[in-house]
Amino acid sequence: MEIFKNRHFGKKYGYIFLLASLLLILGLFPFFNQEPMAQVVFNVLFSLVFLTSLYTVSVSKREFYVGLIFCIPALVTRWLTYYFTDTASIMLNYVLTFFFLSFMIFAIFYAIFKVKKVSMNTVYGATCVYMLLGIA
Repeated sequence: MEIFKNRHFGKKYGYIFLLASLLLILGLFPFFNQEPMAQVVFNVLFSLVFLTSLYTVSVSKREFYVGLIFCIPALVTRWLTYYFTDTASIMLNYVLTFFFLSFMIFAIFYAIFKVKKVSMNTVYGATCVYMLLGIA
């Protein structure tokens, strides 16, 4: 797959993209909170967080596929809550999102603890874990 061919760039700067998407969701959503399209903006930004976190932890094919197994159902149920507004569908979305975010937190946490020398990317990763814990 193309995502694994040049992982040096992703390993060196991967957390900055996730941090940027997390800051976008925290920075932009309060401005759109009273707008009619607030839920759509939130879902687009949350989908961006999902995809950047999946890219960030995808160091190997195994991690990518496990993350994809958690990501796809969480994204699908997030967008299907427009059509299925019953409590069971919303709770399923919350549970699947929680499992996906828990996997991401664990994967980033594990990668941070494996680092021998602390860099800015490591600090960005720790900040991402902190912010993902707040979202989860």
